[in-house]
Amino acid sequence: MIKEITVSVDSDPSPGTSDLGLYEGPDCDVTQVITTLTPASLGMTVLPLDPGLAIPKGGTFSFAVQDMGAFVTLYGYKVPASEISGYTPNH
Repeated sequence: MIKEITVSVDSDPSPGTSDLGLYEGPDCDVTQVITTLTPASLGMTVLPLDPGLAIPKGGTFSFAVQDMGAFVTLYGYKVPASEISGYTPNH
């Protein structure tokens, strides 16, 4: 269960116009967007996910970072696989 995503932007030639996307699956498929983020400036941006983003057993996710240098960190916890039947709907 992912509870928070942090993005630390260390380079961005045009702040407020660069994007980061989080996707279900391994290939940044635009039909599987979980969320997008456009940081307004350099530094840390925190994206809380409440109640959380479920990733099923064997599930994957991917990030696409456009036109900026960024370090992305995910925070969360494990739950038994039987408690998660699929990705969180309606994200």
